[in-house]
Amino acid sequence: MFSAPQQIRRFRCLTIVRYVLLLAVLAGCGQKPTQLDKLRRFGVRLAFDDFGTGFASLNLLRTFPVTHIKIDKSFTQLMNISDKDRVIVTSLIQMAKELGLEVVAEGVENEAAAEFLRSQNCETGQGFFYGKPVPPAVFAEAFLLEGAERKLA
Repeated sequence: MFSAPQQIRRFRCLTIVRYVLLLAVLAGCGQKPTQLDKLRRFGVRLAFDDFGTGFASLNLLRTFPVTHIKIDKSFTQLMNISDKDRVIVTSLIQMAKELGLEVVAEGVENEAAAEFLRSQNCETGQGFFYGKPVPPAVFAEAFLLEGAERKLA
C-alpha cells in the first residue's frame, strides 16, 4: 500500500487526471492550505473551476497555489453579444496572465467565441465547439487506448 505522496510519485498523478479542481469548500479557509502546496511540489497543476462565480474569488488567488483559472461559461457564452461579458472575459484573461496563470475558457460553443479567445491569448477552450460529451468507454477508445485514432469530431 502506498501513502499519498508515494502514489503521487509512483503514478505522477498524471495518468488520467492532470488537473485538480478546487471545490467551493476551500473558500472558507483563511490560511494557505499546505496540502495543496505539497501537491504543487509533486507537479500537480491546480485550477479554480467556474472562476468568476461562486466561491472562487479574487482574494483566493493570493492564498491558493493555483496554476489555472477556468472562466465560467456564463461569461464566455455571452461575450459575443454582451459588451460587459466581453470586458469581464478579457479582463480575467489579462489578469491571469499578469499573475502567471493559465486560462481555460469554459462553454466555447462556436468558432466566433473560439477565435475571440485565441485573439486574447487564451490557451485552452472547453465546450461543444471542440466536442460533445461522450461515455467513458468512447473517450478511452478515442484518446487513451494504444493505437487509437481520434474518432471524435
